[in-house]
Amino acid sequence: MNKRTPNPYKENILWVLFTIIAGFVTEMAVIIMGRTVPLR
Repeated sequence: MNKRTPNPYKENILWVLFTIIAGFVTEMAVIIMGRTVPLR
């Protein structure tokens, strides 16, 4: 590793992608649970 400090822009992009994916996954879980629970 030549650079001691990581690229802050790359780290911010990773955090933004992680939050978008996490929000999408939780939204899909809420939709699936909302569809499956009342059908029982």
